[in-house]
Amino acid sequence: MSAPWIRRAISRMNWPLLLGGALVLLLAALAIKGPAWAPQDPMQENYALSIDGRIVRPPYPAFRLPEFPLGTDQFGRDLISRILWGIRPTLSMVAVVAAVRLLAGILMGLLIGWSSGRVQRWLDNVLSFALAIPVLIVALMGITAVGIQKGLPAFIVGLALTGWAESARLVSDQTRILRRQTFVEAARALGASDRRILLVHILTHINPLLWMLMAFEISSTMVVVAELGFLGYYIGGGSWIEISDFAVVNTTGLPELGQMLATVLINLVNPMPMIVVGGVVFLIIFGFNMLGEGLRLRLQRQVEIGWSRPWWQRGAFGDWLDVTVKPLFQGWLEVYGGRLAWIGLIIVLVSGWLVYNDLRPQNRANSAPALISVPGGHGWASERHDAQGTRWTDVQGPDTALIQWVFNAPGGFDGGPVVSADGTIYVASLAGRLIALNPDASIRWDAELIDMPVGTPALGPQGQIYVALNGGGLSAFTPEGQKEWDFIPHTARNSTSGPVVSSNGVIYYTRVERIQAVLPDGQELWYKLARDDYLEVQPSLSAGESFLFLLDVALSAENGFPVALEGLPMENFQFTLPAFFTGADGRSYFRTSHTVFGWRSTAEGVETDLPVTWDYQGQVLVPPVEQGVTPDGLYWLFYAGDFFDTRIVWLDQHGRLLNNIRPADRQSKLAAIDRRNTMYFCSNNYNLQLNCVAQPLDSAQPDWSVSLGENDSIAGAALLEGRLLVTTTNGILYALGEGR
Repeated sequence: MSAPWIRRAISRMNWPLLLGGALVLLLAALAIKGPAWAPQDPMQENYALSIDGRIVRPPYPAFRLPEFPLGTDQFGRDLISRILWGIRPTLSMVAVVAAVRLLAGILMGLLIGWSSGRVQRWLDNVLSFALAIPVLIVALMGITAVGIQKGLPAFIVGLALTGWAESARLVSDQTRILRRQTFVEAARALGASDRRILLVHILTHINPLLWMLMAFEISSTMVVVAELGFLGYYIGGGSWIEISDFAVVNTTGLPELGQMLATVLINLVNPMPMIVVGGVVFLIIFGFNMLGEGLRLRLQRQVEIGWSRPWWQRGAFGDWLDVTVKPLFQGWLEVYGGRLAWIGLIIVLVSGWLVYNDLRPQNRANSAPALISVPGGHGWASERHDAQGTRWTDVQGPDTALIQWVFNAPGGFDGGPVVSADGTIYVASLAGRLIALNPDASIRWDAELIDMPVGTPALGPQGQIYVALNGGGLSAFTPEGQKEWDFIPHTARNSTSGPVVSSNGVIYYTRVERIQAVLPDGQELWYKLARDDYLEVQPSLSAGESFLFLLDVALSAENGFPVALEGLPMENFQFTLPAFFTGADGRSYFRTSHTVFGWRSTAEGVETDLPVTWDYQGQVLVPPVEQGVTPDGLYWLFYAGDFFDTRIVWLDQHGRLLNNIRPADRQSKLAAIDRRNTMYFCSNNYNLQLNCVAQPLDSAQPDWSVSLGENDSIAGAALLEGRLLVTTTNGILYALGEGR
């Protein structure tokens, strides 16, 4: 038997407060340190893993694979990592919404409780109406009215339209009780104004309720957020991907619990992902409910046994506070309280405007069209020739495809070569080496990289060589092979594309769902979210370098803010895999499905040209993988895929079909287009045979075709005068040209 004092202590314990406080502290720690504790990249997809000797497709079950202790979602992304990443944005959003609801509830409660007569009856009817309407229905209406694409502001409006009502009801009831108390009548008899009574007496007595109300507001907000997420309403709205020829699904990008709830239930046979994510949501709701209940019990006990002053208000110091400081503060608050409230409101509004201005799309003027050139005069400066990604170069490619020489590099290649103005060829091998070759394939120098390279290197205006690294970093070398600097990012996001370099030396490359911008001296310029997707696509610049394009996203190259292009009906292109791109004629274009139109940014918005398209029905099932415009205004669309025929479509400025070519091989990658509008592409042919082809505009037959090897595939290419350089994943660099 335990001692009586132990039993009394246990019986007096505020267990809801202890349990709720512990859970809330745990959730706060996960929100702060969760991303650092995540064992996996939350965006990394795994589509084929071995379980018990069998290749299994996702979702992978919990407790079966040590690297995925809680299993994965339908795209093979680690659930525990996504949860650790998702708690922070979810709690941040819920806390902001709950604070807005609580503030609105306190103000409305004080107003309703202090009013009288007809005003009181009218306000009571408003409160009753707000309490009668389900919060979920109002939230859906509010978010839809504001627009889910607006993100957090839409959720604040939707969830706060009637979410304040419960807090307002409790505050109004307390205010009505307090206004009839003797101390309020005494204060009024002494000449105190209504404002002084509300600020000094009423609000002081209501203050102990605020933390309890905040805990309950967070809990109730989380319930509505979970309901909205299950219905598919969450910040960001998700993205749509194609799973078959005529079927698409909505999927999530950066993890957030509302997003995860919308998509983790794949089928009733495999409910584990829903149970895991739902369990975390339950813990958040349960923790804040327990905290609120514990605070309520503490408040009730204080009322029953009397208020006890905290330690810092006891003794002589507490008496000095009560006698000297408190009256001065209350008098100052009575005199300047209104001004202070207005100043606080202005500060909140200005701060909100600054935050909104930082996050809202920025509308910036586009520069005048100009033909694309490569700063520094390099022969091939990045993966797609130039920072605009045109793939067009003002040279004449080889008329025949004799193999001039072959260079072998250890480890293989992840990207292609780049060629400087003096003819030096630079390639980065997966063995962690940056290699400089003379035009005859002799090695000029060989430098070590601190990490595996990603994609194709890029050349700067002064000849610097930049290599994106697997861990998200970037290395810079001089043309002589001396390392200038290594950029090491602060966040754990792998690089997923090679870099491009602007004319002023700023380097841009993709890191999963974000774009990294680095200054020429190796310092970070900005690091911004582009899309909620796992991306392995190189960004590209507009001709004037004001905009940075990544698929259907346009950002400001200066600061990475999304650019508002009013006039482009983006909402109509949700299922068409749209993309911005820059033509070799120096103009900006937008492709949706199989249609291309030029556009210009003006002070009034965006002006668009007439669309250019072709009769694609019955010929292709999916949009092109690449597109472009030549300097003479000809449009080209390149179609290729694992299960679709390769097709090259040429259109003139009026949309007239110039040629519609279907080469034999699938899995083709476009390398370059020369000044004769001859396309050079290589086909992996299911990794069985690597074939490269020169396909002219005005013929269905290729100028030449060459087989380069078996069990290999193209990693990248560069086109020079009379020469095509091709790298393969097995680490071979071919030089194709007129002869030895």
